[in-house]
Amino acid sequence: MEKLKTYTISTILSGSLNLNKLNDEIENSGTVSDFQNISNNKKTDEIEIFGASILDLPALDLIIENHSAFDLSELKESRYDEIDAKTVEIISAGFVFDGQTFSLSAQAQNNWTNIKAQKDVFNAMGMFPIQVSTKDSDVYFLQYADVDSFWGAGMVAVKTPYNIGGNLKKLIFDATTIEEVNLVIDNR
Repeated sequence: MEKLKTYTISTILSGSLNLNKLNDEIENSGTVSDFQNISNNKKTDEIEIFGASILDLPALDLIIENHSAFDLSELKESRYDEIDAKTVEIISAGFVFDGQTFSLSAQAQNNWTNIKAQKDVFNAMGMFPIQVSTKDSDVYFLQYADVDSFWGAGMVAVKTPYNIGGNLKKLIFDATTIEEVNLVIDNR
């Protein structure tokens, strides 16, 4: 097994490296006779091609230059997952009302919706102000007059990241090339 060629990943490959996929691309291309494998030297940021001889250097160079760690559908799935994770991260931060931060966990959302739905009953029972916990475990006294605004602030904090995330995912879904997918940036 002879080392035939070395490529510097950072200068030749754009994007991330999928060594198994690149190995298959070279093996199936017929550009290297008795192709053995690719070695990834992470210390030097290089990949080395091993085999008997290079049969078509320009074609091998093109394979390396055009390598993409993902095909279009894999890239789209990866980007959908990134957007979903960012949406969850944003919602997990909670929402701010009256200078305090409140949780938006599934249970908290259920609690806030219940308070809104039952506010007149709770008011008739003399339960206002209602004590609710802030995200940092402080106590906040929610007034009857503020229930709708409180609930609305929470729902906007949930709906907005879902809507933006959905719009970004639609742009990715409609993309027909890797380049178009890479143009969709989630900068929330």
